[in-house]
Amino acid sequence: MNSSGKTFFFLVVVLSMGLFSNALNLNNSYSQANDNIGETCITNNIDQVLSSDSSSDDLFAKDPVYKAGFHYIKVYNETGHLVDSWGTKGTGDKQFLHAHGIGVNSQGDLYISDAGNCNIQKFDKDGNFILKWGSVGQGPGKFLQPEAIAIDSHDNVFVVDQDNKYIQKFDKDGNFITMWGSKGTGDGQFSKPWGIVIDANDNVYISDQENPSIQKFTNDGKFLKKWGTYGNGPGELVHLHDITLDSKGNV
Repeated sequence: MNSSGKTFFFLVVVLSMGLFSNALNLNNSYSQANDNIGETCITNNIDQVLSSDSSSDDLFAKDPVYKAGFHYIKVYNETGHLVDSWGTKGTGDKQFLHAHGIGVNSQGDLYISDAGNCNIQKFDKDGNFILKWGSVGQGPGKFLQPEAIAIDSHDNVFVVDQDNKYIQKFDKDGNFITMWGSKGTGDGQFSKPWGIVIDANDNVYISDQENPSIQKFTNDGKFLKKWGTYGNGPGELVHLHDITLDSKGNV
């Protein structure tokens, strides 16, 4: 949800390179994103789609849908027709190795996480490059596998780093504010953090794929509560991905 009270909905399309048996087997193997990087940024088989109900003066799409592929961003209108596409494979501005997470701020600017280049790029609604930040590593402003992105009511940017097991918070220009999280199964710890969503009070919710649970934090990362255990019953979870909220704040 952004500062104007509008809600963004996330849909994850999971592709598998394996064979079909009784069900779709997700191939969990990963490969190096680019030999020139020489570090640990990686790719996987995830595309993320973000649908916005925000107003726009875009002549083609009143309610655009943004789809992040490996090397591109595609824009569709509300009827599913492609109206724009931008991005190429590479390491420069407006280039991607594995574009993944998408966040949209109150001005309509887009933030794209790249799990291959280990950075965040910011664009205006027409796809014009504004800025980027991030590099390979651990610590403030560094990433090993940046995945989902969420924007709070003040246009701060939250990035889930799956391999570093932490969440980083930046201002709208990419300046580091704070971070939290570590490897583990305790409160405020993660095994494979994946999805993120922010509620109307700017509380932050994180889904953990390998430690099937949802954790809730304050805007600055103070642990509030968590729920979920492995299983198929009520309140039990298996192989979590993204997370979202409805209009009443239900998760």
